[in-house]
Amino acid sequence: MEKLSCIALMIFTAIVFLIAQIAIVLNPEMIAPIPEFLRGYIAIHIPYIAAFIIITAGSGFIHIPVSELISQRIRPRSMLIAGAVYAVLLAATDLLYADSIEPTGVKPVIFLAEFAVVLICTPIQAASEELFFRALPCRIGYGENWPSDAMKAIPFILFSGLLFLLPHLGNREIGAASNALLPAVYYFSWGALAALLGAASGGFEAVIAMHTVNNMHVALVVNYRSSSMMTEALFINNTLPGDMKSIIAVYIAFAVIYVSLECAGCIKEGFRIHGRKKE
Repeated sequence: MEKLSCIALMIFTAIVFLIAQIAIVLNPEMIAPIPEFLRGYIAIHIPYIAAFIIITAGSGFIHIPVSELISQRIRPRSMLIAGAVYAVLLAATDLLYADSIEPTGVKPVIFLAEFAVVLICTPIQAASEELFFRALPCRIGYGENWPSDAMKAIPFILFSGLLFLLPHLGNREIGAASNALLPAVYYFSWGALAALLGAASGGFEAVIAMHTVNNMHVALVVNYRSSSMMTEALFINNTLPGDMKSIIAVYIAFAVIYVSLECAGCIKEGFRIHGRKKE
């Protein structure tokens, strides 16, 4: 019964998300009062906010607290480690594209307004995606008993990667890419690696932190041409994400964070690289 309830919640969330998207497309006057420089960003986040509300409210109806969907035992330490390490690695990745990154000259008043909106919307958007693409599927597949080792987690990892990829196929950068396969591999890899990290750590709070840091970095620090994150960041990268360097970088980033969390005692025994370690 619990699995059917979670499936129903996922389906209902997807329907509400699509309705919100269609409503904005068909009725652009809904967002007309929003300043033009924020309009695109807020428009793409309204469906995510609606999805977050539905999942949060729906979890009460199926008697599974959102905190329980997110993690077996929420540990702020894992969020801080994952978020901080990922921020440093994103900065290092930017150095790989230094030749194609240039300042945008964004006006301070515009940047500050964007910063305030991003600070509110991005954590909600990241949480809604992690709840939908990973937390609910994990609950459907394993119930309260999360996968105890990497082999048992493989079906969930592959499913989550594919599920994460499908809606991102409509992103503007994939349409603008000369080879759409590479950004598709990037999105599948991000989704699959996030599922692995969540299963290994017994929770998706670290992945939510990474997802939030990633999207805030794109929205505010280094955006790119044809981005679905329609903001004027401090810098613009003229190279589209999802090339081979980006794919390699995301695997390195997840590997470094995985090892960092294991050293901090946040990885479950069946997933540990270096054997037993007291949590």
